Amino acid sequence: MTMSPGEPRRKTTKRLRKTAVVPTASTVTKPEVPDAMRARSEPARSSKISASRVPTQPAIPRPLPHVADYVASLPSGLDSYPHMVVLGLMVRASLPMRDLSTPDVAPTVASLIRTPPRSAAWVPAVHLAAMQVAVFEMGFADRRGLPAYGDWMFERCHEVMGASEFSRILPLESPKALVAGHDVWSMFVRGATLRITDATPRSARLRVTFPVSAWNAVHLTAHASMFRALLSLTGAQGPHVSVREFSTRAATFDAAWS
Repeated sequence: MTMSPGEPRRKTTKRLRKTAVVPTASTVTKPEVPDAMRARSEPARSSKISASRVPTQPAIPRPLPHVADYVASLPSGLDSYPHMVVLGLMVRASLPMRDLSTPDVAPTVASLIRTPPRSAAWVPAVHLAAMQVAVFEMGFADRRGLPAYGDWMFERCHEVMGASEFSRILPLESPKALVAGHDVWSMFVRGATLRITDATPRSARLRVTFPVSAWNAVHLTAHASMFRALLSLTGAQGPHVSVREFSTRAATFDAAWS
């Protein structure tokens, strides 16, 4: 039988069409935009990216080692201590005003960075703790470390807490009133306890107990900064709060002002 000239061409076309659809969408689009640019140039698309593949700045290691170490120290990872919660206001006070590239962390932590909760909402404490470690690691681990982070946290806490609705119900008329207000701590944290072990007109010693490994040096530095900011909001001059000692279950803070 005589084959028409067009028939081989049709078979060849079919073969080419089959091979033309082999590449997938991911292999075509993945390298188009560098990670560091994608978060800024395509904000609308970033919310559609899988939480485990959220773009990060090239200089940030994946995963962040400090965050990974913290999560590994918890008995059940980020599911640990569900009874321990913190006020959403503390999340907002722990984030910079500028846009922060979302690190390669767990979805629950990444969501706190992308969409901070309402100030009055309650958030699992270990989620905030992991987020604080991420902020520290991205912005301060290589720049004066904990002292720089503590100074920055003081400024943020002073700004956020001073402007919040909670400033109207806190006992901020004097440092003495603040220290005497033992229920102030429960306004911000539940599942950990604080007690005043010593107090004078210009100083106080505070003892905080918490579940095993729930907080480390980064978190205690943040708490010291929060205490310092609250003292400043009372009108205390030159407030200073330091971590005297700490373990995996407790910490002691020394506070002084003039």
